[in-house]
Amino acid sequence: MSDFQKSIIPPETIAARLAAAANLSNPGLAKLLVNTPRLRELLWWLQWLSMQPGGLAKAARDLVEQFPSMFGPSILDNDNLSIEDRLAVWNKIPGCSNNLISSEEWKRPHSHPKDENSWNYLLNMAGPYRLSEIESRLVRPFLLEVTPEQFRAPFIDAAKEQLPQRLRDLCEVPGKWIADAPWYCEDLIAVLFEAMDLHAGRAASQLAKTEVVDVIFDCLDFARSEKVLVQIEGDSRFGKTESIKAFAYGHPGDTRLVSTPASNSARDMYKAIAEPLGMQFSFETPTAKLKDRVEYIMRYSGLMLIFDEGQFLLPQCFSAGTLPTRLNWVRTQIIDRKLPVALITTPQALSAALDKFHRKTSYNFEQFTGRIAHTATLPDKLCREDLLAIARFYAPGLSDRSLNLIVSKAQQTNSYIKSVENIIIRARWLASRDHRDAITDEDLEASASTGNPRTDDITAAAPAQSKNPIAVKRGRKTAAPEMSTNVDRATTPAPALEMPARTITPTLQPI
Repeated sequence: MSDFQKSIIPPETIAARLAAAANLSNPGLAKLLVNTPRLRELLWWLQWLSMQPGGLAKAARDLVEQFPSMFGPSILDNDNLSIEDRLAVWNKIPGCSNNLISSEEWKRPHSHPKDENSWNYLLNMAGPYRLSEIESRLVRPFLLEVTPEQFRAPFIDAAKEQLPQRLRDLCEVPGKWIADAPWYCEDLIAVLFEAMDLHAGRAASQLAKTEVVDVIFDCLDFARSEKVLVQIEGDSRFGKTESIKAFAYGHPGDTRLVSTPASNSARDMYKAIAEPLGMQFSFETPTAKLKDRVEYIMRYSGLMLIFDEGQFLLPQCFSAGTLPTRLNWVRTQIIDRKLPVALITTPQALSAALDKFHRKTSYNFEQFTGRIAHTATLPDKLCREDLLAIARFYAPGLSDRSLNLIVSKAQQTNSYIKSVENIIIRARWLASRDHRDAITDEDLEASASTGNPRTDDITAAAPAQSKNPIAVKRGRKTAAPEMSTNVDRATTPAPALEMPARTITPTLQPI
């Protein structure tokens, strides 16, 4: 196992802590979860951070860089620190306790050597022990000259060094009181909650504001809030996949995205769920053990699973006696445990799959379909305002003329969002090729006028049908097309497709 894998917090650890709270074997955590329900989300968010590149070490550095003012006493926000404030801050730093001298003594003027006037000297002189009265008198003049930024430095340095382990302890150490604040941060939980909210906001900001995004986010918010089963049905050409990924990325504390495998194998489904949870397994892991681990985690997690291509939960190959094993497992082990679930399907894909399976097996799906609390149907086309918002998102600062040019081209295709993206990508390339920093209207016109097989209507590229089609069905004789006996070979055009001339190189045989 690599060092990165070892740094990942096992999801079983979080599930075990939540199980201890549920059965009251950890009453302290149970009370905290009642008073602060978002703590469950926080634990899973930290577990997800441990799965990202850099792990909790990078997460801790990012927290310190984002919220430097949150590390250290709040009185450091005041530029005019009194003697009492400075003494209070000084006493919070481990090894700098100065209780041997009264606050009245600190108010008396004392002199100190000018060449020793430095913050580093002050910290080094303190050491791990209490200062004597004489040493305290020498320290006092230093503190009068220390700025709030200098006071804050030891707290930030300690956070950079100790915060990664502290975040891990919140998830792993059974006896750790989550509400306890470390000395270098007065309210670490509040900092983490704010960081979670900022992360969700950044994820949402990576999408243009369209009707599709609003419908998907609204439906998923409903599912995770009310802990119900929902279905989102729509084509993938309008930003469905990107919206779902952005939602799951922005809310890893209560949502994980599952890429549903197109197979009949129950093991494939367990693996597909285990991967976004951060579970460690291999091809040698027995299926029964993998199943038990996944069920244990889901039982206490409270997480919402989003099954992309949800129709694949049904068997892809089946006979009259086949049971929908994977769908039944999701119903009994997840949906019936009041865990939120979202099924993402293409238009009519799930209903068609259910109908096809029912006709073959006569299986009754009412127990499953009756649990769908809401079905969100995405629009089958994007309006001009949505396309303008997407174009403006991908290329901010473009003129209205340029934006309208992009949208007009995109509306002539079947790909919509991909068309907008491809036009802008090629326009940027044209600008960079000519050593220009910004794209121009001419770049966009050149890009939009170039046919792109990935965005243009595929039917436009279909070859014209022959007037004399040749039947290829076996067992049917078809009369050959009539051949003209008066063919002027000099004027007859060459066929549309010709084999290129090539030189055939003989294959060398081994001796």
